[in-house]
Amino acid sequence: MPIPELIQEPLLEGNLEEAEPLLRECLKNDPDNHDAFLELTRVLLGLRKLEEAQSMIEEILESHPEHKGEGLSLRGLSYEMTGRLEEAQKDYQTALKILPEESSLYYNLGRLFVSAVEIDEEIAEKAEKLLKKAIELTPD
Repeated sequence: MPIPELIQEPLLEGNLEEAEPLLRECLKNDPDNHDAFLELTRVLLGLRKLEEAQSMIEEILESHPEHKGEGLSLRGLSYEMTGRLEEAQKDYQTALKILPEESSLYYNLGRLFVSAVEIDEEIAEKAEKLLKKAIELTPD
């Protein structure tokens, strides 16, 4: 089920503080709205409410196999935010196998490679390919 229009505006404006209670209210009224559940998880990560976000991510992965790719992507971001870079890389790569057209995964994985402390030529080439794919999938 799509996210109500009322909630989309603060999300598009990047106003996470305003979007969070609206998403919670949406889920209170419609607990099966998986789009709102995923979006609330993203918002919580953006607000650095990592413990709650991680709990929601595990629920996605355990209870909603149809959203495994999104769950792995979100868990990868959570791992990256907490410095668990190898685990983040694994989750991004697994998510890419499930969601090969998801530009944010190419971007996140490419960015992860670029941020490596010691970057060799092979990693630089991988990062470049991933970032080019992200741009190809979402040129704007």
